[in-house]
Amino acid sequence: MTPALFEACVHAAHVITRTGEVIRAGAAGLFIMRELGFRRSALTLGLPPFLPFVELGYWLMARNRRRAGGLLRRWPPGYGPDGEPPAPGTRGALAPPPPVEGVAG
Repeated sequence: MTPALFEACVHAAHVITRTGEVIRAGAAGLFIMRELGFRRSALTLGLPPFLPFVELGYWLMARNRRRAGGLLRRWPPGYGPDGEPPAPGTRGALAPPPPVEGVAG
């Protein structure tokens, strides 16, 4: 990573593709959406009428990332922000669900 790219990453998310292309901010989000399989949504949001709104949404989230992260954070059952696993003998996030009576497994 070059020093210039390092400094730019402080202000916006960047994606470097396999071909070496650097994509930043809202366009990086659209690229990630495409790679995760949300191709139709990414193509629609990448159209000229919608692209300014994607960049605006990215800018708002980036400027308020701590507040947004606090609202969006959901800890699995039995785990908390301290990262401690559930106590032994309790049903934690990774335990299989209890069997349902009358339903074949």
